[in-house]
Amino acid sequence: MKRFEFRGPRITCDLPVELTIGDSTLPVRCTEISKSGMKLEVGKPQEVNSFGKVSMSHDSHQLEFRVRFVHAEENHVGVDFIYLSAADRKSMASLVDSLAAPGGEKSRSI
Repeated sequence: MKRFEFRGPRITCDLPVELTIGDSTLPVRCTEISKSGMKLEVGKPQEVNSFGKVSMSHDSHQLEFRVRFVHAEENHVGVDFIYLSAADRKSMASLVDSLAAPGGEKSRSI
């Protein structure tokens, strides 16, 4: 039986992200983000429960997070972040909070 967990609030956005799977890196778009994961617009579906890495810029810092694919559709995938440190979690919280703030960076590329 799968354990029920509340999902954090999602923020609609349009962010450029690099998705790395194995040796391949693809430019993709993030269309929704939360402190626990993101929805990516990709060219082809990915295998659920596989792993990858996402990279993006925020406040002139390069952010990089390991991810697990938790949902796949034809053109979109849902990923959960795999935080390796408290600093990683804090960096993502800062990004999400800036997007959620009134007049945040929702339409700006970051």
